[in-house]
Amino acid sequence: MTDRWKDALRDLDDVGPDESVYRRAAQGPTRSDLPPPPNRLSRIVAGLTAFAVFAVAAVFAWNAFRPESVREGPVPRAVSVAPMGEDGSILWPERTSQALASLQEGADAGRGRTRWLLDPADVADEFVTRVLGWPFGTYEVGLESRTDGVMARVVRAPCQGSDPGSPADACAFGAREDILLAQPVAHGVGGIWAVVSVAAPTFALLDVVPGQTVVNGESVEVHLAPSVELPVVVGSRIGGSSASGNCSGVSGTERLRTDDGRISVSIGSDRDVGTDCGASAPGYAWVATATWDIHAGADPLMGDSTPYVAVTAVPLAVAIPENAAPAGLSTYVDPLGWRVDYPAAWTVTPIATQDHVSTTGAVFSNVTPGVASPNASTPSPVGLDPGTMPLDAVEVVITHREGGPPPDLLSDDSRFPVTLDGLGCPFDSMLLCGVGVRGNGLDYAIEVRRGANASPEDIAAVEALVASMRFRSLDLGAQVNDWTSLGRPRLYPEGVGTATWVGGRLGVVYVMRGPGGTYALDLDPDACGEGENQTWDPTTLQIWIQCPAYLGTGDVRYDRFGRPDPGNAPAFRSPLRAHPVITAWDGSLLISTSRVMEELPQRSWP
Repeated sequence: MTDRWKDALRDLDDVGPDESVYRRAAQGPTRSDLPPPPNRLSRIVAGLTAFAVFAVAAVFAWNAFRPESVREGPVPRAVSVAPMGEDGSILWPERTSQALASLQEGADAGRGRTRWLLDPADVADEFVTRVLGWPFGTYEVGLESRTDGVMARVVRAPCQGSDPGSPADACAFGAREDILLAQPVAHGVGGIWAVVSVAAPTFALLDVVPGQTVVNGESVEVHLAPSVELPVVVGSRIGGSSASGNCSGVSGTERLRTDDGRISVSIGSDRDVGTDCGASAPGYAWVATATWDIHAGADPLMGDSTPYVAVTAVPLAVAIPENAAPAGLSTYVDPLGWRVDYPAAWTVTPIATQDHVSTTGAVFSNVTPGVASPNASTPSPVGLDPGTMPLDAVEVVITHREGGPPPDLLSDDSRFPVTLDGLGCPFDSMLLCGVGVRGNGLDYAIEVRRGANASPEDIAAVEALVASMRFRSLDLGAQVNDWTSLGRPRLYPEGVGTATWVGGRLGVVYVMRGPGGTYALDLDPDACGEGENQTWDPTTLQIWIQCPAYLGTGDVRYDRFGRPDPGNAPAFRSPLRAHPVITAWDGSLLISTSRVMEELPQRSWP
C-alpha cells in the first residue's frame, strides 16, 4: 500500500456518517412501493436504506481518496474543455455532435426507438444494463438535480449465496456508480439525455474532467483504491462508429497491476495508418474490473452486457496536430478517397468529365487557371501545353478513369508514399512526364508539367505534393467501387481456405491463400441448411460443409479450385466462382465482388 493511500485512509478516521444514518440502517432494509411522482427528476431513491452506510462512506472515500490534482479547490493548470454537445463532451450513447443531433431529430419526430432518451432515469437504466451489465432490478437508482445536469447514483448490494469467479457472480460484490447525465442538444421538455461520465468512487479515479482536450500521445493518470483485488484493465479509444470517416483506434489498453498507472491516448496519423480523424476526434478513457478473466482487449463501452463489478469512464476531445495540414499548405480530399497536401496559394481545379470514358480528379498549379475547363467539345481535361505555358509554371494532374479497357484485377496497390524519382519521373530534368499508381484497387494517372524556368521551390513543391498522396484504409466490409475489404491477412492463414461473410449478393466466401496467390471462392448456395457446420479439411484440401442428417443432403465438399465433389447433392454440383483478391496499400485484402477469373485457382494453388 502506498504512502498516499495510507494517508488517505487515515483521513477517514476523522469523517463518517452521523448517528441518524446508523439508526436508519439498524431498522433493516425497507422499500417504497409508491409509484414515482410525475416529475422523475425529483424522484428519491426507492431503495434499501441498508445501503445508506455504503453510500455515505463512498462519498467520504471519494473525497479522501482523490489525488490532490482533482480535489476541490483551485485547478492547478488550465485545461481546454469541449462545450456540452460538441465532439468529445459526451460518453454514451453517442460521442459526436452530428450523431447526437440525429438522435434529437428522431426524438422530435416521435420515433419510438428514441423515446427512452427523453427521460434521464431511463437513460441511466439503459446504461447500467447495457454497459455495466447489471440486470434490471438488481440495483437502485437515485436522481439528483444539479446545475450541470442530473446525477444518477446507482447502488447495488452484494448478492446472497454467490460464489465469485464467473460473469454471473459479479453481483457478489457490492458496487456504486455515479452517472452524470445532461441534455447535449436541446434543454427542457423534449430534449434528449445522454451520459456525460461514469465514476465508481470507491474503485478508481481518472485525473481528467469530462470533455477535456488531450493531445494525441499524452496519457491520463488513473488511481485505484488499494483494496481492489480483482483484475483491472485500463484503456482508451479514439473515434468510433459515430466518428467521421474510419477514425477508430484502441490505444493503451492493458492490465493494470499497481495502484497507480497511466492510460495512453494515442493513434497513428492519418497518413501513416490510413484513418480519417483529422485534427481532432472524440474519444474516452476508462478503467474497469470484473470477476471474469478480463483481458487487455476488453472495453465496457463496446461490450456485450457482460457484467462488470466497477467502471469509471470519461469522454475526451483528442487533438491530433500531426493530421493538420503543415503551415502554408492546404489539403485536397477527392470524392474517391485520396488526398494530397498542396501549397495554399496554388490553384485547384476539380475534374469531372463524362463521355465514353469518365474522368475524375483534380489539377494543382501555381498559375491561374491551372487547366482548361472541360466542356462539350473537350470532354477530357486539357492541361497546360509545355510549349506555350508560362515559363515559371508547374502543374500536377491526378485522375482516375472509368470505362475503356478492362481494369486490372490482379495487381496489388502501390506502396505509399511514392516519389517521382521512384516512379521514373525525375521532374527536375524533365518538362513533362506521366506515371501511374494504384490505391484501394483503383488506378490513377499522375501527370506533371513545368515551364523551362520553373523555380527550384516550385519543383520541390510538386515533388512534395505527389509524395503526400495517400488513401483511406477501409474497415472490414467497407466498399469502394467494386472492391470490398476483407480485413488483415492474419485473419486468413496461409495454405488453407477460411470462410468469411462479405454480404451483398456474395454472402459467404472462402478466402483461399494458396502458395501462389490469394483468391476467394463464392459459396452458392451459402449453406445446406440450419444446423450445418462449415470447415476446411486440411487432409483433402477441401471446403467441407457438414450437413445434419435430417436435411437429407449429405455433406457438401468443394476442392481448392472450386470444383464440386461428385457426391454432392444436386443443388451443390455447380463449380464455385473465383473472385480476385489483391493486397491494398496498407496490407489489407480487397475482393472484387462482381468480377470473376477462371484461371485464378490454377495460378494460385498447384
